[in-house]
Amino acid sequence: MPKQNLFPLLLILFLIFLALTACQKANLASSNPSTSLSQEAMRAQIISAFKSQNDHPHRIESVITTGDQTVTVRIEFVPPDRYSISSPDNFYRQIIIIDQVVYGLTNNQWAKLPLNPDQLINPNALKEMEASLQDMQYLGQETLGDKKVNVFQFKSQTTIGESPVDQQNKLWVGLADGLPYKLEIDGQIATMDARTNTIQGVKALTVQTMTYDPAIKIEAPPD
Repeated sequence: MPKQNLFPLLLILFLIFLALTACQKANLASSNPSTSLSQEAMRAQIISAFKSQNDHPHRIESVITTGDQTVTVRIEFVPPDRYSISSPDNFYRQIIIIDQVVYGLTNNQWAKLPLNPDQLINPNALKEMEASLQDMQYLGQETLGDKKVNVFQFKSQTTIGESPVDQQNKLWVGLADGLPYKLEIDGQIATMDARTNTIQGVKALTVQTMTYDPAIKIEAPPD
């Protein structure tokens, strides 16, 4: 019997703002980080980071902890509509989305899946985030790898199935380019049962790291 497929929809929510233009980035101060930015300035920087991300081919390496289980997932994205989601822990070891077609790899065989990409990628994620952003805090500047970053903390909501879900988030945004480079999500991920394609939420801590790589290519699997 196939095991439950831990297919993390929330990891993909931050990849879907494809048709949106980035808003202007706020000028950030590093002194007195808890009070140096208004709520409006923090909101603008957070939303701009997620919008700007999708102008670039990029890769997200994710570590998801649910109870005593840890799952690793790699997501690659090529604008405007190509995704590759890979995990050695999943029933579908790789999923490819190209436009409106979803492919899954299991037992070394590819097949088209009876899924609409909107079932996997919430098309309303940005609106939900903008509407639900609250308790935003600017935590100051750090060095992440070789980059200077601003660090934000905030709460938001997303939808899993038909239910709103609260999330606590911590976001690292590059000073030079305004792009997100790390994200921690304490809340839930959506899981999909490979036998029935039913989706439900599971409490999880997700840690994502992002890289931007113009050489990323995503093609449909061979017939």
